[in-house]
Amino acid sequence: MTRPQGLKISGPSLPASLSRSISLPRRVSERSTADISEIEHGHDPQPGFPKLNVLPIGLDSAAVNRVQRWVTGIAVVDFDIDQGPVVCAVYPSMALTTSDVSNIAFSSFPDSPQFEEGSQMHSFRLRLTHSTSAIIPDYPTSQPLFINGFSYFTQCKDPSSRRGYRQQALVLLTLHSYPALFSLVLSLLGPTHSRDGGGGAGSTDIGALKHAFSNWENWPDHILGESVVLTFLDTEIKVDVPHGVDEQLFWSNPAGAQGSSRIYTPCIPHLLNAIPLFAASSLLPNLWAIWENLVLCEPILVCGDSPALVSSVIWWIVELGRGLPLSHSHDIRPYMTINDTDCSALINAKRPGKAGLVLGVTNPWLEKQCMHWGCAISLKSTPASSSKARFMFGIGSGSDPANGGFGTHGWKSRSYKRYISKDRSLLKKLEDAWKGGNEREQVEATLLLAQHFNARTRELLLPLTRYLNTLIPSPAELAASSLGTSISAAAPRLKPFSRTAFFASLKDHGCPLPFRSAKQRIQFYERWLKCKAFGIWLAKQEEIVRSVLQKEKEGGYGSAP
Repeated sequence: MTRPQGLKISGPSLPASLSRSISLPRRVSERSTADISEIEHGHDPQPGFPKLNVLPIGLDSAAVNRVQRWVTGIAVVDFDIDQGPVVCAVYPSMALTTSDVSNIAFSSFPDSPQFEEGSQMHSFRLRLTHSTSAIIPDYPTSQPLFINGFSYFTQCKDPSSRRGYRQQALVLLTLHSYPALFSLVLSLLGPTHSRDGGGGAGSTDIGALKHAFSNWENWPDHILGESVVLTFLDTEIKVDVPHGVDEQLFWSNPAGAQGSSRIYTPCIPHLLNAIPLFAASSLLPNLWAIWENLVLCEPILVCGDSPALVSSVIWWIVELGRGLPLSHSHDIRPYMTINDTDCSALINAKRPGKAGLVLGVTNPWLEKQCMHWGCAISLKSTPASSSKARFMFGIGSGSDPANGGFGTHGWKSRSYKRYISKDRSLLKKLEDAWKGGNEREQVEATLLLAQHFNARTRELLLPLTRYLNTLIPSPAELAASSLGTSISAAAPRLKPFSRTAFFASLKDHGCPLPFRSAKQRIQFYERWLKCKAFGIWLAKQEEIVRSVLQKEKEGGYGSAP
């Protein structure tokens, strides 16, 4: 697989004079974003909706609608020495509240120094405080009110700035959770946008943005389950769109590049950002425990030094559970700052972590507030001569005073015990790929990893689907029920789910998952049946069966044998 240029360009560490205290404020200034808007643009058209500059891209409404099949819009964020990160322009015009604008601005910047000069990409996911239909007209209001942001952050020296540096972020906003695709797109657009466009260091290159929007306008319709080739900035990207936001992909090795301009990428997995799972081998043996915590809707914390790393790892953790209704049962936040309006609701040292929360942070204070969570992954930078050993991984439950909190190596827990055995043959292949250092081998091992956990998810659901088949009314039962007037008026449906009957079926037929003991198999399913994910999955299965039975009813069940 060809690695796109511009994914991460880093330089030496920031000088001591450019500390966090003068680069990013620890809290939002007392002047609100709305006040900033009034100073720069005059009175807001509606209370709570700041008026934002609109970039001169010049598309008509029909063209904007075509763009928004894939990309909601872009935002340009600058650093204001008094206010911190500020959204200075967007395209197209979007009905974003003051809170939404503030969240986008702060989430687009790292909250700690990363380098003296360079660029870095990361992603985030925000809960909108206003309906998505206000941003994209006619968008289904039943969809979760979340938007994904992919940020290309750039820092360069600027003698005209009081701080001596200019910081800017180009943010791609989309309702689709396709991190691999949009990270690749932004890696192609970011360097062209951040070049000097004649207005000084880091100025906005409108020509590059117009070219990007022209490409997005001409992309084919977004159709689930389709394989399409998307042209972007003279690069062809072959994309496999999943059948649904939570559906599994049928993995295979990537096809060879057809010319230097074609890159293969599935939409979902974050394969293109240095394959973070291979940054250090100490994470690999714990992937099975992480998968179990994800399935059981336990809160998972990923803390590290850079938003690029934590957001990449978050997307890969989510990928491990594909096939489960994670988009509805889990709250995925690849990167959150202390300024996020949801921060106090999701992070509280006196309350247990929210069920299903998968959270990435880089702020040490936020990390300390989550010391009581059951699952945490600590990513700590270490100086190393080899690029493969840039990070140390530790996974732990609870605090470790010797290390100032999380960051212990290996899986250490006083309460959590893994239920299912590891695949040691696969683990050895992963460790060999990490030690070998060949990128192609790492990609192939990563695909094996995705295939493995996709299979484990199917094996998890097999006993449940087998039991649900016994709850589907037989043709004779359906035909008999249609004879009664009151009964025939009701839509046919599954018989009620019985926990006792399910566990009896599980005992009789077993489960293909390699549980460490029969007792742990029962304990695991007892926990999962109490999770929100199971309730959502069961409701979906009931809806599917009810739809099929309703069609059969309308066509006539026929005579009972």
